[in-house]
Amino acid sequence: METCREDGELLEDGTCKIFLNTKGKIETGIGQELVRFLKWIGEPDAGKEKEENDLLITKLRTQITDLKKNRGMEENYMLFGEMLDEERRQGQKEGLQQGKMDILLKLLQEHKIDVKTAASIMGMNEDEFAKAVKECQEV
Repeated sequence: METCREDGELLEDGTCKIFLNTKGKIETGIGQELVRFLKWIGEPDAGKEKEENDLLITKLRTQITDLKKNRGMEENYMLFGEMLDEERRQGQKEGLQQGKMDILLKLLQEHKIDVKTAASIMGMNEDEFAKAVKECQEV
């Protein structure tokens, strides 16, 4: 029967589990680089003098500092996210309109509604609707 080495909890479902804990107390049996990384994640400002010899943590700290300095990058990232959201909303809107148009065209073909009613449902006049129908048929 397998148990957690930290708290003795039973782990009896047959899977292999790896728990990473920034406040863990057991440091044997795992790589020291991982131990230093987890300690750094838990307290990134503690022990800076020890980190000078740790290439991974030094590299991470440098990259984070560079990112914080480059607020333009953050602004570009946020702008890009907003643009993607807008494109997604526009695509959903167009998809809904296309779906509605497909249903109306089918109803028109089956003579269940007339052109005036279909145009009204789409929020168009009959000429606009006729043009939209023509565009749909070209696609």
